[in-house]
Amino acid sequence: MSAENKPHGCHGCPFANKGRKILYDDNVFGSEVTIIFDKPEGENIAKADVWASMGRRLLRSQYVPLLGDVVVDVMHMRRCTGTGTASETREATEHCRAYDRIPKSTRVVIAAGDDAWAYVGGQKPRSDWSGFPTKVS
Repeated sequence: MSAENKPHGCHGCPFANKGRKILYDDNVFGSEVTIIFDKPEGENIAKADVWASMGRRLLRSQYVPLLGDVVVDVMHMRRCTGTGTASETREATEHCRAYDRIPKSTRVVIAAGDDAWAYVGGQKPRSDWSGFPTKVS
């Protein structure tokens, strides 16, 4: 992962002028599991590390090891920390999704957050149990 100034591809996004940096996804070749987070947190961008925030460190230390030698990729629904209205957030998410590259080798996608769950076809709000399996094409 790298945190860099926003590229020209951000022009036209409602969050283009909110925050200066974005966190690029790793796009790990050959990954069998892809974890999708809603957006990076300030700490993730400041340290250029997707695992920097406390909740994500817990995920990495407690749950990812249970996968054994499986290669894990991490991506975000939005790559910056911009915030706005619900409509702006949806538009920003769609703008970032144009650059998605989930590896073809991925067999399991873990959606962490409301936007990530909706992206993989989840129908229930996250306030409900969100451990439901769904097919991702």
